[in-house]
Amino acid sequence: MQERTKRKTGEIIPRDYGIRLDLPGKDLFIPPSSYVLAQLALETPIEIRTRIADFAERNNLGKTRLEREFKEAVRKREGSLNILNFSRRTKTRRTNTVFKIRREATRFTGTVKSKEEGEYEFSLPLPNSRSEINMGYPDARATTEDNLYNEGKGRMAVIGFHLAIPEIAIYHDSKSNISQNNNMTGLYPSQRNTGRRLPELPFSFHDFDYPNSELTDLIMAYYLDDLSQFELSKRVIANQALFSRELTKAISSPLDLALFKVIRQKEREIGIEKGSLESRRLGSITTILDNLEDYFKSQGYYPAGYSREFAGTEWETIARRFEPRKHGPIYSIVVGEHPPLIVKRNLGDKRPFEVLESDIPPENRVGWYKSIDDVTRRDSITEVILPDLKLESAGYKVSQTLKQEYESLRNN
Repeated sequence: MQERTKRKTGEIIPRDYGIRLDLPGKDLFIPPSSYVLAQLALETPIEIRTRIADFAERNNLGKTRLEREFKEAVRKREGSLNILNFSRRTKTRRTNTVFKIRREATRFTGTVKSKEEGEYEFSLPLPNSRSEINMGYPDARATTEDNLYNEGKGRMAVIGFHLAIPEIAIYHDSKSNISQNNNMTGLYPSQRNTGRRLPELPFSFHDFDYPNSELTDLIMAYYLDDLSQFELSKRVIANQALFSRELTKAISSPLDLALFKVIRQKEREIGIEKGSLESRRLGSITTILDNLEDYFKSQGYYPAGYSREFAGTEWETIARRFEPRKHGPIYSIVVGEHPPLIVKRNLGDKRPFEVLESDIPPENRVGWYKSIDDVTRRDSITEVILPDLKLESAGYKVSQTLKQEYESLRNN
């Protein structure tokens, strides 16, 4: 039997999708999935049952059976029912999702329950008051592994599930007149009053006003349909009615204070016969991706993370993005059923809440067309470029297999 091996395909597997905020000191990444699941973690069992009953009634399902299936789906996905059994602190409940909250000078600290098992410490230092966006804690920390991420212009804080929970709790207690005995944090008004304005929340579904069917549908899809965090966040971002006023302001800013970005997991790998034609082809793709990155860097570009290309179509792809250090077009490298292609974008006016879709496959789009850049939500004069000739003219080799594929696309 022919020996098999694993080969990278060059395709990026997304982990999550969200908004990167340009804040003083350090940028902040806010994935909507964190806030959806944090809201669920703060809800009481009675409130969760209200959601389930609403979903069952609107979809003609049996409430008792749906509740059982929902719990089974949560246990299967999370490894426990913590997210359902723990809730926010109330007058009658002390099985808290978030507890031991303290105000230490200009930061909030405390402990938050994990969705699986155990708990994590968190710290939410108050943000710089000079920011044009009154949103987020850019120096937030939790004792988890997913809080910091390198992307493009440097490290940014990521607001994961365990940081979104205390952010929501502190915000609501500070905005409400609920007594210390009944509130979420257990902090007195004097402890919550920091002398600075507290950040606004990025989304509008944190009002604990039930049943809020839009949020219910997101939660049910995540667990019952096994939706990924990436797809869950995409659904939130596709519905601007779920954005807070402050987030809408940031997205609409002509300064591009909010950018839509993808956090990746890894490249897709497949098992393949060692030394086969397909194995050698995938090796050629890996080489051309490395050469393209080297080429763009030599032209004064830097890797700017990952983005959605051909967004909203069945050919949507997670692309490697390269941006100029000063001025110039944006370039992305996309990989799919086709060999690597370059997408070149010359950006124009802001169109923050419009999506211009096309049903033309990327390999049939070679040349210019109009679209909207998903990252900046700007008009884009877009061009799909076959990279083989450009690379060869710069001194890089392209395998004969890929040269034939590019020639076929060129003559298509």
